[in-house]
Amino acid sequence: MVGKLEINIKKNAMAVMVSVIPNGDTNITEELLSEELQNRGIVSGVDRELFNEIAEHGIYKKVYIVAQGEYATPGKAGYYEFLFDKNVQQNIPRINEDGSVDYSPVIQMVEEGQLLWK
Repeated sequence: MVGKLEINIKKNAMAVMVSVIPNGDTNITEELLSEELQNRGIVSGVDRELFNEIAEHGIYKKVYIVAQGEYATPGKAGYYEFLFDKNVQQNIPRINEDGSVDYSPVIQMVEEGQLLWK
């Protein structure tokens, strides 16, 4: 197909339309379509099978949607699940007779490689 390539990107950047205008001398190929979209930073959501149809059997002035984005879906709030007893209030440090403090009852021992949270 020979013509002039016209590429329009919707305002919300969620769709790209391509049409071929007859008053041009450019050979419209799959490679040209791919290159033109890449030059505009459009690399995902591209319907590459449609490139072949446009190049081989395209209709002048027909608008083809060659790329379409997907709206983001709302995520869920993240959280930690602790795999150890984090209730240190029951483990109170000991105050020794000399006034020093022994924190060993508060410390929880873990093994090397043990998961602490996920």
